[in-house]
Amino acid sequence: MEKVFEIYIKTSPERLWEAITDPELRSKYNFGVGVESDWTSGSSYVTAGR
Repeated sequence: MEKVFEIYIKTSPERLWEAITDPELRSKYNFGVGVESDWTSGSSYVTAGR
């Protein structure tokens, strides 16, 4: 069985990218968990709760 979920977000691509990559904003949308990364191809990322 395959499940596909689609989420529609009313925002600009720039604002969405900021919400994904900015640790402070990300923690607001991700239950207090931030992400640290340099967001280059192949780089690692670390999640951290508050």
